[in-house]
Amino acid sequence: MGSVVSRLGCTFVGILYPAYCTFKTLRRQEFDQQTQWLTFWLVFSCFTFLERFADVVLAWIPLYYECKLLFVCWLALPQFRGAHLIYRQYLGPYLVRREKRIDDTIEKVKERSTVKLQEWAAQGLNYVKKNGMESLITLQEEEEENKNPNIGKNQKQTKLIHLAKSRKQRNSKQM
Repeated sequence: MGSVVSRLGCTFVGILYPAYCTFKTLRRQEFDQQTQWLTFWLVFSCFTFLERFADVVLAWIPLYYECKLLFVCWLALPQFRGAHLIYRQYLGPYLVRREKRIDDTIEKVKERSTVKLQEWAAQGLNYVKKNGMESLITLQEEEEENKNPNIGKNQKQTKLIHLAKSRKQRNSKQM
């Protein structure tokens, strides 16, 4: 069958078909179907995560992509309920045992990323405050050069001198 056809099949059976079935289930508000599709998405996302790492090694095995397509079909198609079986026997108990540790890790990552994003935002604002006007003028000059390559160096120097004077005036007013 080949990797291209199998990958397309995995995309269709593993993503497009379940996404549409999830839409239909949500629209009809069918609780038992919602449980089935939520279970599928949980198992499929874990499979996809693990497969990103294993794919490098396993792709060399003959018929790997065909077996992967069969596995995705087994997970996704309601008549097999493969995702439900994997969740009930393996994934559910694993997550229950590690739920507290996972929650703590997620909270730490949230806190650290918030602090880091605030630091980067502050650094960005400081950069703009210090270099904003020069950067804008540089961008304008580059744009003018692209439009009119005959702009002389004297014009650039005049603009820079004007910029320096306006900056000194601004700084003296702030003090």
